Amino acid sequence: MTALPAFRAAPTHGAWTVAKRAALHGLVVGGLAFLLYTFAIAAPRIGTVGFDAWAYWSVQLPHPYEVAVGSLGAFTYSPPMAMLFQLVSGLEWWVFLWLWLAVLLATAIWLGGRKALIVLAFPPVIMELYHGNVNLLIGAAIVLGFRHPWTWSFVLLTKPTCGIGLLWFAVRREWRQLGIALGVTAGIVGVSCVLAPAVWQEWVDYLLTNTSGTPGGAWVPRSGCGSRCPWPSWSGAPGPIGRGPCPWRAPSRCPCSGSRASRSWPRWSESRRRARGCARP
Repeated sequence: MTALPAFRAAPTHGAWTVAKRAALHGLVVGGLAFLLYTFAIAAPRIGTVGFDAWAYWSVQLPHPYEVAVGSLGAFTYSPPMAMLFQLVSGLEWWVFLWLWLAVLLATAIWLGGRKALIVLAFPPVIMELYHGNVNLLIGAAIVLGFRHPWTWSFVLLTKPTCGIGLLWFAVRREWRQLGIALGVTAGIVGVSCVLAPAVWQEWVDYLLTNTSGTPGGAWVPRSGCGSRCPWPSWSGAPGPIGRGPCPWRAPSRCPCSGSRASRSWPRWSESRRRARGCARP
């Protein structure tokens, strides 16, 4: 009689395990389906893949902070990061975008390890891949930072608020690791200050004038385009790359008009010369 309850409990426990596994598999399949939908269906329609990556590619020294926060092409990171991204600004936009997305995808797979599919099925990760933000690289820098504290310099020079993670070393009294993280960051800052002091002043002014984070670009839908069209019309308001009329804003440049290819993908690969021509009034 005593063996009967144990015999009955085993199937119950096994059924619960099977149910949890089935639920997890279902969520992963659903997440991967969302990943496929985002890039294969939604991306060609909306045409904003690499929205954040565009800001990294289009950064222009010695004035990388001319685009208002919230606008297309707004670069908000510190001067050392502007100098770093300036190195790849000579690439064609699509070359940079595909390479950048490949790096982010590889980073997500590396972070997930054997559970990479679960990571790739997580909607926030999918959106990070879609927009091409540096958050995945920041996550990788934090993971590496436990063994190689100098990687925290990337975190502090992109999104300094994430540097709160350095409290881990302080709480554990790992002063050497904390010193390496802060020392390498200070060294990079010092060298960049010597090379481009005016850029640092411009960055500080940029942050002080955009403390509210209010978007300053004109995201006005053009007549005939859907409300999701990111291209501004010929309004008098500042545009995503600069101010005043710009060849990008001609109706023929709108990604929602013209051929099927132009509807599928935004024409951010227009001449870099034209982009630079729009950078100033």
